[in-house]
Amino acid sequence: MTVSPNDTSPTSSLTPIRWQLRRAATAVICALMGVATAASGSNNGTPFITGETLGILYNNTSNQNGFEFTVGDSPITVTSLGRWVVSGNTGTHTVYLKSVSDGATLGTALVNTSGATAGAFMYAALGTPVALAANTSYYVLSQEIVGGDWWYGSSTALTTTSVATINNAEYFDGTSYHMTGSTGAHSQGPVSFTYTTTTAPFDHAAVLSIMRLVADYDINLFGGNYDAGWVRSVFQMGIMSAYRALGDVKYSDYALHWGTVNRWQLYVGDPRFADNQACVQTYAELYLENQIPQNGVMIAAAEKTFDAMVASPLPGRQEWWWEDALFMAPPAMARVAKGSGKTQYLTLMNNMFWDTKAFLFAPAVGLFWRDANFINSNIFWSRGNGWVLAGVARILEVLPTTDSRHADYEQLFVQLAGKVRTLQSADGFWRSSLLAPNTYPNPESSGTALFTFAIAWGINQGLLDRATYLPTVTKAWNALVTAVNTQGRVGWVQPPAAAPGPASQNDTNDYGAGAFLLAGEQILKL
Repeated sequence: MTVSPNDTSPTSSLTPIRWQLRRAATAVICALMGVATAASGSNNGTPFITGETLGILYNNTSNQNGFEFTVGDSPITVTSLGRWVVSGNTGTHTVYLKSVSDGATLGTALVNTSGATAGAFMYAALGTPVALAANTSYYVLSQEIVGGDWWYGSSTALTTTSVATINNAEYFDGTSYHMTGSTGAHSQGPVSFTYTTTTAPFDHAAVLSIMRLVADYDINLFGGNYDAGWVRSVFQMGIMSAYRALGDVKYSDYALHWGTVNRWQLYVGDPRFADNQACVQTYAELYLENQIPQNGVMIAAAEKTFDAMVASPLPGRQEWWWEDALFMAPPAMARVAKGSGKTQYLTLMNNMFWDTKAFLFAPAVGLFWRDANFINSNIFWSRGNGWVLAGVARILEVLPTTDSRHADYEQLFVQLAGKVRTLQSADGFWRSSLLAPNTYPNPESSGTALFTFAIAWGINQGLLDRATYLPTVTKAWNALVTAVNTQGRVGWVQPPAAAPGPASQNDTNDYGAGAFLLAGEQILKL
């Protein structure tokens, strides 16, 4: 834990004696004020903070001060941001709403304290309300200036509504984020927000139940088969989704055992071959969960392979010559880059990805051909394009927003999702042959699950319009649920292939279950 100097040292503009007097006066003021919950300004919505016991006054840093919080089981929409007004405040403060996962700013509001009622929150509306995903963490932070307006330190204790939980007081020093003071419902400032709620579009208990059913069925089906090929690797990605969604360590333990049995090695054969690198996605996610030196072995073999690829790069159309590769390898590279700090992996990934895109993407259609054998044909494979769309989502999950190609990935994601949406069948499934659905009229669940994961993820990230895409996801998830039998087997999974093809209700495979679990995690956040 990093302890903020904000709560341990006197304001630079005060002498020690005057500082002690200020502290004593503050204690009296706080006792007299007690709990104050009044609010002013633009606060269209329910205030999150319902009560406050104020701490000690400061104005000794130029940080962004506030708290970290986690949304509960249902999403919320933030409508305005607020800052507490201390008597004598006159400044205008930028209040930020940020994502904890990558520090991205999701919205800002300018809170003008001049003439505002002291001893209350002053709110200012966001330009556009921001939807926050369930079970996801965010920051609310107010920009402060040394010697400027006074604010209260992290000993300030808050009470809140039940839609979210404050984890700790937090500040951003311009470079990194720091917890300050004790864990729990504390804040510097303090800051607040207002919100609205909507009924969750899915029954969370039902989603969690079917995710557990699917995960357990496949674990029991394959028993001690710890193969690290792409088929099992996609299932392990789903197992990590099950772990995050269900909070059950038996799933992370299962993935950990799988990696240990495989000695954290890439799958047998050419280590540069994208399918053999799919296992690295889960290896790296386990490492990112606990980045201690002894866990470096989890990504060591991947680093060795990626170092060799950096030293001797090949064009994407040669290394990643088939569309499936864009799901198997680039997200693995991006995760190892995050864990190792080796940005050269991102440079290599970007160069190869966009060369493959130039090779396999049909701009007139807005879809990807599977490989060179299909270029200039009218055959576009559902699962293959699912691999691409889901692969771009999994790249963006960990790619720094500062990366030079980040916006390009987002643009491709939105473009591809827009095309895919128009090709969904009335029953919610996508057929194996996207432009010729009657060629194989049976449902196909693996491509459908990959599209469902990616589109739900895009809605949750604000990349896809909720009103436009939620009906697509709803139909798709409801269709996928019908593919799961009472034991947890995901049916209608097209067998391993390199082109559109048939599937039966009894056809199942690990990658179908893995894609289903990836989708379920995102469905819960809608």
